[in-house]
Amino acid sequence: MTRSLSTLIRLGRWRLEEARRGHAELERHLDALEAERAQLLGRLAEERANTGGGFTERLDFHPYFRWAMARGDDLAASIGEAEARVQASRDSVAAAFGELKTLELAAERARARAEVERARREQMELDEISIDRHRRENADQK
Repeated sequence: MTRSLSTLIRLGRWRLEEARRGHAELERHLDALEAERAQLLGRLAEERANTGGGFTERLDFHPYFRWAMARGDDLAASIGEAEARVQASRDSVAAAFGELKTLELAAERARARAEVERARREQMELDEISIDRHRRENADQK
């Protein structure tokens, strides 16, 4: 029984490790998207500040502004999706951890039961030896 539990525990540890790796990858992706959006907004503010007050400069800036805003909206949508995937991954990691802990507790209980059974058998053997010794001593005295 403990052999099958140890196999399940190894499998549970592997699943947990895979879930953690996947979660870390998703978080890195989310961080990259957020950094890209922050960089885009920073460049947009910089370009806006560098735009002169003339009419032609504003005409040149307007297409860039529309593109930057559209790209920012796309990044915001991607960030929202990535955050949902990260949350789902977080739940997956928590579930894998819970399954592993359940298996480890079951294995610990099985080890404790086996130890109690071993101690019981050992005590029975010692009791049997004591009973035999007592019988021999009483037989020798008669």
